[in-house]
Amino acid sequence: MMRVPLTGLDYHEAIKMVSGQPYAHILGNGDASGQVWGGKWRMIVANPVALFSFRNMEIVWKGESVGYNGAEAFDLLADILRGRPSLSQSRPFSDDIPPFVSGAFGHISYEMGQFLEPSLSLPDAEAAHMTFGIYDAVAAWPVAGGEGAIFGVAYDAIESLENTFSTPHKKYYSRREERTDSFCVSSSRAKIDYKADIQHCIEAIRAGEIFQANLSRQLTTSVSVDRKLLALVHQEFSSTAPAEFSCVLQYPDETYLSFSPERFFKVEAQGNIRKVIAEPVKGTCRRSSDPEEDIQRAKGLLASEKDRAENIMIADLVRNDLSRVCKDGSIQEEKICELQSNAHVHHLFSRITGHLQQNKAALDVLRVSFPCGSITGAPKMRAMQIIGDIEQRPRGIYCGAIGYIDDRGGADFSVAIRTAEAKFSSNETTLTYGSGGGITMLSDPEKEWHETVAKSASFFDYLGQLGFEN
Repeated sequence: MMRVPLTGLDYHEAIKMVSGQPYAHILGNGDASGQVWGGKWRMIVANPVALFSFRNMEIVWKGESVGYNGAEAFDLLADILRGRPSLSQSRPFSDDIPPFVSGAFGHISYEMGQFLEPSLSLPDAEAAHMTFGIYDAVAAWPVAGGEGAIFGVAYDAIESLENTFSTPHKKYYSRREERTDSFCVSSSRAKIDYKADIQHCIEAIRAGEIFQANLSRQLTTSVSVDRKLLALVHQEFSSTAPAEFSCVLQYPDETYLSFSPERFFKVEAQGNIRKVIAEPVKGTCRRSSDPEEDIQRAKGLLASEKDRAENIMIADLVRNDLSRVCKDGSIQEEKICELQSNAHVHHLFSRITGHLQQNKAALDVLRVSFPCGSITGAPKMRAMQIIGDIEQRPRGIYCGAIGYIDDRGGADFSVAIRTAEAKFSSNETTLTYGSGGGITMLSDPEKEWHETVAKSASFFDYLGQLGFEN
């Protein structure tokens, strides 16, 4: 493994240099407590050495079609990762090295779940896709401050990143003075219809079909913003609403801006043990600017029978998923229904851990767990089918997963909530943002509607503050 200093280049300037570049992905910013996806590092990957994707019912590896079966996509990706002769495999994890140096980095859309369970039939199967870049180097900056560096296992990959960061960049973006007081946002479901959908879920629970379901709606708007601005919009919004799993994924046809507060799972090495950590989030309330009121809202969430039941059921589902790849007796509930406070909302989260079986790897955890139970419901497959029948449209990356698998065997994936998809045309960018919540027997349709408003309001409010035309 090699390390090349990035003298005089800070993380925020580096973002400007890769802004809008396809397959340049950005992880960083962190949450209000200083927690960042990369642990002690903010990271940028660019210029992949190869690309793997499943899209439009076709598997493509290094530009060549290699299959048409979505279920095989996971097997082929596993073969690719097992076959990589990377030098980083012999280097242990340490605080001096970023958690991702080389391996696969990308995302999986929610609809890929139907290829892991043949009984599922979700809306618009052709929308299902996954894309992973294979990288041999990463640029990383210490969160605590200090000089950044390129870490890599191949000279060509390191040199390619060096060239990216040595290219003069144009100043693409600055905050506009004017504000847009109202923003034209359309919803995939009107309030009256969404409340009826919630009642439909409650009836399914009463009938014994499911225990809960995570229902969502998608909000869409159009803005006159160039794709090169989006990473910088993300960076500025993240400064006002930090999220631990904040990231930008840039592709030729779309960009994803994620502000997720939720870890799907992590695999980390602890000596000879590979520990799996899952942290489902269920239960949300909006924060108050008044300190006393904010404290009362947090206490109310912690005491909520509905939200605690929702969280406990999903923690149980996650534990059962992990039992398929973890050693017998190793699974523990380290935290249950603990408070997690972000810039705009309070959450309840739990932490389930286990020790990975000797013959299992990170991609096996992904296969048995995807999609995360916190955004499906329980039992997972029946809840997903009911959700698909109600929503009648693909979720795409929303409620899917974003993350990396390092060649050393470590991995970290977020649940792609609080995530916007940007698609581009000649004169405008269309932004789609998913928002939802868990429905149980105790759900109040009016409150559930307002929870989806709370989860999306800050993003669209901020776009208005930036003054984008719409």
